[in-house]
Amino acid sequence: MKPFAELRILELAGSPAGAFAARLFSDCGAGVTRLARPGSSRERVAFERALERCDVVIESEAPGPLSPLADALELPALIRVRISPFGSSGPYARFRSNEFTDDAISGHTLLSGEREREPLARPGRIAHHQAGAHAAIGALAAL
Repeated sequence: MKPFAELRILELAGSPAGAFAARLFSDCGAGVTRLARPGSSRERVAFERALERCDVVIESEAPGPLSPLADALELPALIRVRISPFGSSGPYARFRSNEFTDDAISGHTLLSGEREREPLARPGRIAHHQAGAHAAIGALAAL
């Protein structure tokens, strides 16, 4: 039996970071349901049903994706993990990001390339995988 066989995760499809966090849980045996942001009333009903059965919700969509759904997410036993590039408040909270921007802001681009030339992007989605792994660890700590 896998360690998280009883755990139910709801991933609200968004960034690769959220998908990676959900994959880590799935690899350990958790039941993972992936939903797109509910738009129609029928999708909203499916969302609310999935929400009733889950232990953890992983949000990683663009900034402010669930403001109309925020009340539904305020369940006392629900662990809510939010992954966003610049946090949920402050001057950059509504900005989108990509792997290269994340690398530049964190200083990783200084470690690649030559001083006199433009910085080089790192291969893969390292920043997204790091964010997803840390999100999964945070959710586990909250359990």
